[in-house]
Formats: sequence, C-alpha cells, structure tokens
Amino acid sequence: PDAEKLDKLRSKPSVVYLYVGTAEQPDGTTATAYQVNDRMVRLNHIAEAVADERKAMSSEDRQQMVVCIKADLHTKMETINAVKEQLRKAGALKIQYSADLKRK
Repeated sequence: PDAEKLDKLRSKPSVVYLYVGTAEQPDGTTATAYQVNDRMVRLNHIAEAVADERKAMSSEDRQQMVVCIKADLHTKMETINAVKEQLRKAGALKIQYSADLKRK
C-alpha cells in the first residue's frame, strides 16, 4: 500500500535535566551545584538557562517540555523549593523528580 501521509515520530518528550548536588570547591569545602543539561549554572540563573533550552526546541517540543530534577540523597528540601521557584519564573511548570538513593 502507498502512504498517504508521513508524520515525524518523536523519540521522547522534550526533557530538560536539572541536576542538583554538591561539588567540591578549590578550598576543599563543598557547595550546592546546579547543572541544566550540560551547563553549570548558579541558582539565580536557572530560569534563564531553562528559558534558553526552551528557545532551542521546536514549538511542538516547547509545549511538552518537562524538567526532570535529579537530586542527590543529601539535597535539602529548601534547595529543591528554591529551584522550583526559579522554574516558575521560567514558566516551566511540568516537573518530574528523580533522586539518587546511593550513599557515597
């Protein structure tokens, strides 16, 4: 049979990964670190970074964009709440949560 219409199949919905964890500083102390996909950002720049990721997507993908917050076991809820506030500023309201339960 002949095809009448072709549609592009999407492999998965558009997901922006936001990693929250700790990073060792040059002086040996640790601090909370934030990474949007492959880019390290500061807390107050998360909204801008997520907006940049959204701009790079097609219009269909923008409507289905989901932010997946991946946090380590020791991330405090106040940190997650601060991240969520930044996501609200970016208009990213579809959020999934993932946690690393392995103890290091």
